[in-house]
Amino acid sequence: MVYIGLRRGENGNNAYSYGLTAFDKLEMEFINANLNLEEMHSFLSNICAYVINSNITFKSGETLGYTEEQKIKITKSKGQFVEGQTLKLEL
Repeated sequence: MVYIGLRRGENGNNAYSYGLTAFDKLEMEFINANLNLEEMHSFLSNICAYVINSNITFKSGETLGYTEEQKIKITKSKGQFVEGQTLKLEL
């Protein structure tokens, strides 16, 4: 089971995964995103399910998106809401 944490911030909303390490994957975080908390939860839940079900390993510098036009940049850095290195998803 993967937990999705949500936090409001002064510069936007934040979301993070907790539990992807059990699947040998890095945790993921959205930092200061311009999405409401419900959208962030749904979006990050879908990405986590995709990573687990398809055994995907994202790398820093890659992008992802639901459409050809959508480019969500992925960077690896120290976690803000969970310990260790995480993948930051930039909207």
